[in-house]
Amino acid sequence: MEGRCMRFWIGLPFILSCIFCIVVCAQDDDIDVSDSGVDQKRIDEAVKKGVEWLLAKQQADGSWLASGTQGIEASYPGGTTALVLLALLKGGVNPNDPRILKGFQFCFNVAKKPVPAGGLTPPGDESEAGGFEKRTYSVSCLILALAARYQPRPKSESEEKKAEKKGKGMTEPYEEQMRRNFGQQATPEDKKMMEDLVKWLLSKQQTNIWRYPGAAQDGNNEDASNTQYAMLALYTAWRLGYPIPTDVWIKVADYFLKNQEKDGPKVEWFPVPGADFPISELKKMEKKALKEMEKAVKSGEVDPKKLRTEATIEDPYKKFGEEKREMKARGWSYITKCIKEQVPEFERVCGSMTTSGVAAMMICKAALEGTPYYQQNKNAIDQSIRDGCAWLAHNFSVSTNPAKGGYHYYYLYGLERASVLSLVRKMGKHDWWKEGAEYLLGAQTADGSWPGSEQGGRQGGDVTSPLVNTCFAILFLKKATMPLVKLPEQIYSGEGLGIGKKGGEK
Repeated sequence: MEGRCMRFWIGLPFILSCIFCIVVCAQDDDIDVSDSGVDQKRIDEAVKKGVEWLLAKQQADGSWLASGTQGIEASYPGGTTALVLLALLKGGVNPNDPRILKGFQFCFNVAKKPVPAGGLTPPGDESEAGGFEKRTYSVSCLILALAARYQPRPKSESEEKKAEKKGKGMTEPYEEQMRRNFGQQATPEDKKMMEDLVKWLLSKQQTNIWRYPGAAQDGNNEDASNTQYAMLALYTAWRLGYPIPTDVWIKVADYFLKNQEKDGPKVEWFPVPGADFPISELKKMEKKALKEMEKAVKSGEVDPKKLRTEATIEDPYKKFGEEKREMKARGWSYITKCIKEQVPEFERVCGSMTTSGVAAMMICKAALEGTPYYQQNKNAIDQSIRDGCAWLAHNFSVSTNPAKGGYHYYYLYGLERASVLSLVRKMGKHDWWKEGAEYLLGAQTADGSWPGSEQGGRQGGDVTSPLVNTCFAILFLKKATMPLVKLPEQIYSGEGLGIGKKGGEK
């Protein structure tokens, strides 16, 4: 290579070196696992079969039932249907598919219903006269599904060629694409619904975090499970342009800083880019890298299809001498302490609740950077994220929910969220996505679903039913969480952007 093209390839590693190991998380159908050791065709086929199975389970009114009976729908109206819509959209179903439209209409109808005179079925003791039939889980899933309805879709071959000629399509940060799509394409009804749902969710924040709303059998009005869905929903809405008061993030950060385990076993250092680098700087570098690539493609000196295989990426931990900070396995539990009925497992630190803590702290970091609160608590926030990831690495499993056992697939989707948001490719020595994908490929049943319990009840049935587990499996396989920073798939190099490949060879 000569001239400008040579300068591009010399400059690109420097620009990207500070974005080491940022996960290029797949949205829609753009997943690339060619370097992960997992067969792409097997992933595609598994998702396709799962999607077909879910579509076949839709009810005449457009809804989906978790276990074939009303069960959990009485406590979380519309929640199961919203979760299925999210999985289907992330699984590649066209948002204009009649079955998707019918599902959204069902959710909208439920969201506008007055609460029954006797209130909703427990858990929770809320009864709002003239209010809406809403729950934290249900509202959060509907926000996520609405956002997914307008996610950037895969381009046709002709559109791809036009984009390549103009050097576009890979040069706009994903977050900006998402916001533009929603702003330009979302219907007034969808925008109003999103606004109403966000306002409701904000109004139900308790002292620090969320519950159903309303206290359950343990007497608490806050828990880390409802909170992880509320946080993911508010984070998504915030990135679409909906204003979220700074105090909302501060309260959540305070809770997870205070209630993380105070100590734990030391864990061998591994990269947690989300904690090790400022998110704002990563975003700047993302934009700069994309602009450099756009120039190179427009000049005709670089083939867009070869960017992924030819780019040389360096390891910033080596280049800039980033300190390898001490890491201890410190996790989180579902609640801090039972007030009424004693349920010991609620107070036990476990995998699913630790993924909630990591995800929540990463979202808080991204939203609070630049504020006085963040400047005062920066080190504590970053260490909290590192140590939460250390707990997940120290107790790593994809075959069970660590230290819990139940809610296995719920945990796997939580692991995906925590890993994507913290920009971690490997939890310690574990390639979390590869190991999880291999497990799910082996666990899928012949009809396309993933196994679960149909026996009813919260732990044994509805929330661990084949339908719910199939949603979580698809969301994991598609890496459905919107990442904090996303680089174009063309420069994805298997081991994240750097370590273990080319310039960062180990």
